[in-house]
Amino acid sequence: MKKNTPEISNKEKFVTYFDVLNIIACLAVLILHHNGIVWQFSKSWSWRISLLVECAFYWAVPIFLMLSGATLMNYRQKYSTRTFFKKRFIRTVIPWLCWSIIILIWKVSTGQITLESYNMLYIMNLILGNKVENVYWFFMTLFGIYLCMPVLANLVKNRKVLWYIVGTAFIMYSCFPVINQIIGINMSITIPVASGLIIFPVLGYLLATMELRRKTRFWLYASAIMATMFRYIYTYIWSYRTETTDVSIKGYEKFYSVLLAAAVFVLIKSIRWDNILKQKSKEFLHTLASYSFGVYLIHMIVIYYELRLLNQTASMWSWRTIFVPMTYGIALCIVWALNKIPVIKKIIGR
Repeated sequence: MKKNTPEISNKEKFVTYFDVLNIIACLAVLILHHNGIVWQFSKSWSWRISLLVECAFYWAVPIFLMLSGATLMNYRQKYSTRTFFKKRFIRTVIPWLCWSIIILIWKVSTGQITLESYNMLYIMNLILGNKVENVYWFFMTLFGIYLCMPVLANLVKNRKVLWYIVGTAFIMYSCFPVINQIIGINMSITIPVASGLIIFPVLGYLLATMELRRKTRFWLYASAIMATMFRYIYTYIWSYRTETTDVSIKGYEKFYSVLLAAAVFVLIKSIRWDNILKQKSKEFLHTLASYSFGVYLIHMIVIYYELRLLNQTASMWSWRTIFVPMTYGIALCIVWALNKIPVIKKIIGR
């Protein structure tokens, strides 16, 4: 394997495989959010297939975090730390806060949330405590990673330290908790520098700036498939035993999630997009990827009305299949339209 830097031409000013990863991760998020039946255990083929979908597309959020590392850990080459935080605040914090308020007002008006008080502190606790929109939990994790970036940026030239962080996190937080759950070894060591989901941005940067040999890629793909199969079989068996969907080894930091996300990242990176796509197609993908953040912000509103206006339920095959691209298309059109409004476009994160 060798170190390399993503090629970005002056004409393009973007990396095509980053855009592809962004788009498919956005679609994978929608697939998972249309797959809520997996948390309603039943001894049926619908549940078994929903569990397979849950396991197979679990890489969605990790890919977004890996892209954050791949695109931002070298920010010092482009601008100062002050500019970095200013850009992140404008592009993510403001849209998150604005849409949290919009969704809170909407949910109160539609009876989904009942306010116990109109006290500002109470409302801020709802927003910061992720009680307004469940899928917005992602933002607190993302903001935490942004706060780590100035430290991580100082390590980009010391790849051994970065691999140490990844290796330590993988052993202590990805593997040991699962081993403990299975065979009862109680080993609790906290390593703050490698805790949480920090493994993903660091791994994203490392994989984006190196080339893996074909043999190494093969073993990564094989490991990811086996790890995903392990999660499926384990969850399947214990869910049947307890008659509820088992979550004892669930977690984005777990080894099956890390291996699967790394495999997807490397697979998409290994494709020679320049030989497949023309410049216009790459520009189209780049534009499409730029709308993913906005799609994430509003897609739960789209889902809410689709379920109610189109006579759908979470258990229907149509809901878990054809409505996924429909949700994406509707949300995409809304974000595109909002982007045409001068003031509003600032809160869709584009």
